[in-house]
Amino acid sequence: MKSAMAKNASNDVHVLRRLLARLPEYLKNAWQPVGSDRGFFGDGSSGENGIRSNSNLVFAIATLLSQKDEISVSEDVHVELGTILKRLVRYLTSSHVTGNGSCQDNGRWGLSWQSSWWATKLALGADMARDILEPDDMAAVHALVAAEANRHLSRLIPTGLSEDTKAEETAWDAEIIAVAMALLPDDSNAPLWRKRLIEFGINTFSCPSDRNNNTVVDGVTVSETLRSCNIHEDGSLENHGTTHFCYVASPLISKTWAAFALKRASIAIPDALAHNAKKVWEFSEPTFLSNRFAYLGGQDWARYTYGEYFILPALLFLASIECGERTGTIFQKRLALLDFEASRSLDGSFFGARFTQGLYKGQYAKYETDCFACIALTLTMLASQGFATGPAAEGCAAGTSSPESQCCYARNETAFMSFAWSTLNQPVPNLVFLPFSDDSIADWYRANLLGSIKFGQEVNWIGVKAMEAQGNSIRVEGSHSIRNSKGVALAQNHLKIDFRDGILRVASKYRSSRKLSAVHLTGLNWSIPNDVFNGFTRTYFFEGPSDTISSFESVASTDPQNTNTLSFTEKIKRKAQLHGEAKNFGASRWLNIDNKVGVVFDRDERIALRRYPNKEATWSSLNIERVETPKANWRFNVPKGSTLLDLSCRLHLGTARETQRLAQVSMN
Repeated sequence: MKSAMAKNASNDVHVLRRLLARLPEYLKNAWQPVGSDRGFFGDGSSGENGIRSNSNLVFAIATLLSQKDEISVSEDVHVELGTILKRLVRYLTSSHVTGNGSCQDNGRWGLSWQSSWWATKLALGADMARDILEPDDMAAVHALVAAEANRHLSRLIPTGLSEDTKAEETAWDAEIIAVAMALLPDDSNAPLWRKRLIEFGINTFSCPSDRNNNTVVDGVTVSETLRSCNIHEDGSLENHGTTHFCYVASPLISKTWAAFALKRASIAIPDALAHNAKKVWEFSEPTFLSNRFAYLGGQDWARYTYGEYFILPALLFLASIECGERTGTIFQKRLALLDFEASRSLDGSFFGARFTQGLYKGQYAKYETDCFACIALTLTMLASQGFATGPAAEGCAAGTSSPESQCCYARNETAFMSFAWSTLNQPVPNLVFLPFSDDSIADWYRANLLGSIKFGQEVNWIGVKAMEAQGNSIRVEGSHSIRNSKGVALAQNHLKIDFRDGILRVASKYRSSRKLSAVHLTGLNWSIPNDVFNGFTRTYFFEGPSDTISSFESVASTDPQNTNTLSFTEKIKRKAQLHGEAKNFGASRWLNIDNKVGVVFDRDERIALRRYPNKEATWSSLNIERVETPKANWRFNVPKGSTLLDLSCRLHLGTARETQRLAQVSMN
């Protein structure tokens, strides 16, 4: 087992070095010198887009330079990278509030929200490359680190539970405290920094029972150190609505940065950094599918980015504190998929071929540079710090119902389902069902698999919500009144979901509670990605004439038009045009996708497939198609008590022939 793990680690280091070697090519795209001794990449602003991206690059470049004997770059490139690093460090230190300069927008940064996170990468990268920096450069870095760390000595530790955990913010503020301890061990505030790091560590994943937790951790009692409540008792946490994996991975990677900084300086890592990490991971780890994590409550960042690469180095930290049995498996699969994505981009980026598409500023640069920093951190931890993942292991059957975050999921040997009562910050439920053999076959959208209803105004869902998990089975029931902002009931929704023995049964019914002048309805509303991860091709099978099987092959464009440069008005016009395009399959009792997952309706349904020639997911990051049963339509002058939508179906894993047989059995 140990030899296999060592072999895997060696292979992983090789892949990580190859990925990091893309950095010089990426830098060519938007490097901008400023004067004779400063410079920045992409966005030189004083806000998050500029400082975070450029600080990430300091650490990534420093790591590449430290690996120059293992990463093949020419001497000219090596010298150029050293020059770029020095200019970046000077740009960032001079424009910090402890410096005497400013950014390109005449602003300055520091001592504010998230600035501790940015300062960590800058400081650690500069320290790694201190041999090529001037003493004045390092003095400026140290002044910046001390200022950022000292700010937290008197700051109140934030708390957040429902919809907006402060686990993320508390964790990233802890990073710079650990960096200060590592870089400035003789500072008079060093003992205070250690005390504060322990407090921030305990409060990152603080839960309700910690109020009565008398365990002593690093010399302090948990209950006496408690200032917050940032996770639910079951280990779930909420941000941007109900549980969201990016906000699980984010505090975990911040803990990893802190542990990395301390270990690099041969300082003992406080146990407080691991406080409740196992509880959080035990809730989220089963949501890893074949290649990626589930987003139970929806995903509003670019698909398969933040949480998917943040987790790489965090898996090494989790393994070091003996959390989870699948860290090795997850690490291998995540790294392989990231390697696949990078191989498609010719500009040195990771996601250029899919969605960043030649854009090197703003949010797009953060996606790319965050990834470079994660690759560099993971490489350094594996290659020089002795971190390692755990053994490879497959997932086991599990079912979890979380009344706190109002979501649930279940998995057996072949299938995964999840349900959430809200999607992001919207009070609209979503449901997903997919095979482990192809986790690219589904995505998390509001009203997914449940049908949707829109009134053209803000609404609230008020009523009964019930969930129960037994083994790897799930039951969900709900009866809701959908009301407008004045509390007037517009419609009632009755919902039943039952997942057992590999079959998902869904019944979703809407009735009007009053006369409605206009309402928009979409049946089933099944969101199906059709992108690079499945080869840009989906095949939809459905009932043909005389019990034959018909099929429709849907091929997404492998080189979709880049819509990122369109104006807001042009995007609205484009979206309005696209929403009118749908292919009708006609009436059918069943539908199967790719001979992998099928749905059987309790009555004949008219099925439509809505295709989008541009990328429909957030940040134009994924091609999405939608199955609608019935096709989306408007209804006008609807009487009170009318049935608006009555959806009843079963989903299963299997071929189109098996779906057809299931439909024939149900008819008999």
